Amino acid sequence: MPVADLGDVRLYYEERGTGRPLVLMHGGWVDLSSLEPNIPALAARCRVIAFDRRGCGRSVVLEGEHSPEAWTEDLYRLLRTLELSRACVGGVSYGAMVAVEFALAHPEMVDGLVLIAGTAEGFPGRGGGYVGFPRRLERLGEITAPVLLIHGDADPVFPLWHAEHMQRALPNARLVVVEGAGHGVNWEDAATVNGAILEFLAGLEGSPAAGERPAP
Repeated sequence: MPVADLGDVRLYYEERGTGRPLVLMHGGWVDLSSLEPNIPALAARCRVIAFDRRGCGRSVVLEGEHSPEAWTEDLYRLLRTLELSRACVGGVSYGAMVAVEFALAHPEMVDGLVLIAGTAEGFPGRGGGYVGFPRRLERLGEITAPVLLIHGDADPVFPLWHAEHMQRALPNARLVVVEGAGHGVNWEDAATVNGAILEFLAGLEGSPAAGERPAP
């Protein structure tokens, strides 16, 4: 069982496929199995790395709390453990918000972003296990990497205007609107989502392969 021992947390992860690294992060408090509608199709064209966020699935928290900073640092340390200096980074909902945080904190490690059912408007911690995220809309202009936004037009959690605002604020972003899909767009219409991601990855083919060993 592949587990990255990061000291305060042990992250369970899976890798499938070969080629350009694509890191995908699940949403909510589920685990990487929620990405199963997407991973096989994507792994046919790239190296997909998915992991259970700390406290989810088979990942174990030994100490520390849940926060955007902790989740972002977990992703950073996982990539270092896997000896990846750059990758395409993406996720669903919480995973998309972590991807934005990571791109702002470590822009040199991001080849591209895939933001599915995400937001940059901020998200309040409302109790019941919710973790709050800061508003990042005004900082999106700092992200120069290509960005793919995928959003359902019937998303009741983050309505479509969240994605539209992000598209306008990002220097290099494309928005794919999935008709009739809600917040679970990655499994509600997996074929459309997978096709959009594969097309996005194909557009990155001219950039470096993103698999170099990181500098010490």
